[in-house]
Amino acid sequence: MRGLLPSLAFGVMGALAPFTCAFAAHATTAASTITVPMQVELNRPYIDVALTGPNGQRATAYAYVDTGGGGLLLSAGLAQRLGLKATGKPEHEDGATLAPTAVPALSVGGKPVELVDAHAFIVADAPGTLHHTDAEMMLPGKMLRDYVVVLDYPAHAFTLADPATFKSGGTAVQAAFGGGMPVVHASVAGKSYGFLMDTGGQYCMVSITDLDAWKKQHPDWPRVAGAYGPANMLLGNAETKLSMLRIGELQWGPFRIDDAGAVSRGVGNYERFMSGVVGVPVIGSISGNVLRHFKVTVDYPAKKVYLAGPASVRAGPSEASSSTNVTQTHT
Repeated sequence: MRGLLPSLAFGVMGALAPFTCAFAAHATTAASTITVPMQVELNRPYIDVALTGPNGQRATAYAYVDTGGGGLLLSAGLAQRLGLKATGKPEHEDGATLAPTAVPALSVGGKPVELVDAHAFIVADAPGTLHHTDAEMMLPGKMLRDYVVVLDYPAHAFTLADPATFKSGGTAVQAAFGGGMPVVHASVAGKSYGFLMDTGGQYCMVSITDLDAWKKQHPDWPRVAGAYGPANMLLGNAETKLSMLRIGELQWGPFRIDDAGAVSRGVGNYERFMSGVVGVPVIGSISGNVLRHFKVTVDYPAKKVYLAGPASVRAGPSEASSSTNVTQTHT
C-alpha cells in the first residue's frame, strides 16, 4: 500500500483558506486541447472535474492536481454521491483510512480523460473534503500520462492536451520520469541535485541531511526552527521538530530562484523511499512556493518538462503573496 500517497507521506495535505468565489463555468477548446480555470491557494493548483459513477450517478468535484501523488483519492461524501462502495479491505497509510473502489469516469471542461493505470480509493475518514483542504478529490498527474499537462500558475489556467496536436512552449529543463512522476534537476550553490516536481506540495521539502549540510556551508542563509506559513502542512506536533531554510542560490535550468524556502523532512523519506518509487536519486521536492512563479508544462508522452516565466525570481520573504520581483523573461 505504501507509495499510493507519496505526497501525503511527506505532509503536503496542508490546509486551505475557504474560497470566496467559485470558478467561472467556462472552458476554451482548440481541437483536442482543453483549458479551464485553475485556482491556486497556498501554492497548490485546483480544478473542477466531472465524474460519473458505475451506475450513472454524476457529480462535479473540486480536485487538486498532484504530480507527486500515487492514487486517485475521493472523499467519503463524494464517493457516496457517485454510488461508489469499497471493493476491498481498507488499508491505513499516513493516518488515513483508504478503501479501494471502482474508478469513476472523468472529464475536464467537457473533455473525457482516459486515466492510465488508475486506482481509486475512498478516504473513509474524510466525510466532506480531503484532510486540511477544500478538495473532494486528489487527481494524480501520473494518471494523465497520455497527455500534455500545463499548469499556468500566473494565469490561473490548466490545460490538458493530446500530444499529437499540442506544441509545448517554454524552455525545456532537465527531467526524468519514474513511476509516472517527473523528476527535475536543479543546482544549489553550484551542485546539481534531483528533486521530485510535486504540484501537490505547498512548499519545497528537502531531506534534513542536505538541509543541515547547507546550513553549515552557508551560515548567512536565513533559517528557523519549526514550520510556518505554507511550510506548515498540519502534521501536528511534528511541525515543531522541523526546520526551514531559505536557499540563497537555486538554479533551475536558465531560471534563478533567490531565497527559495525549503522545509525539512526525515532522513530516508526522499533519499531512500521516494528515490525507490521514481527510480532516480532525489533529495527532496520542488513544490508550489517555487512553481507558482511559472507556467509549467509536463509533456508526459515525450517525458519532458518546460518552464516559462521570469529568468530571475526572488521567492522570499513573502512566498504566500502574489507579488514577484522579476527581470528578463524566458519563454
